[in-house]
Amino acid sequence: GITDPETEAPVASPRLVGSFYTHLMGTAFANPGGRDRQKILSELHAGDVAICRTVVKRGEDETETVGIFTVRGEQMGTIDVSVLRAVRESYPDHRIGVTIERVSGGGGRPYTCAVRVGVYGG
Repeated sequence: GITDPETEAPVASPRLVGSFYTHLMGTAFANPGGRDRQKILSELHAGDVAICRTVVKRGEDETETVGIFTVRGEQMGTIDVSVLRAVRESYPDHRIGVTIERVSGGGGRPYTCAVRVGVYGG
């Protein structure tokens, strides 16, 4: 189902009012203390539900980004925080939901993942 990215609480009876398609970034990393993101991506299927939440990208500038996680809480990658901010500004009273659109790779090629970010009201 659709979850609120701030509280991760389920959203009842959502009505899709818009969506956009984007690719995950940062899929080549291993999660701190966790599994390799490439392994996680290899187990995903189109239509799987994901959770988005704000995370701090470690490094010199420690910038804010949006992590995309499995329902089990494993980070798969990130999407650009400016994209999500623009959606929230355009739809301030709506919820955001993420589903896996497509996973490609394997057979010696790195896995990539495209997601659909839906905007829900109601």
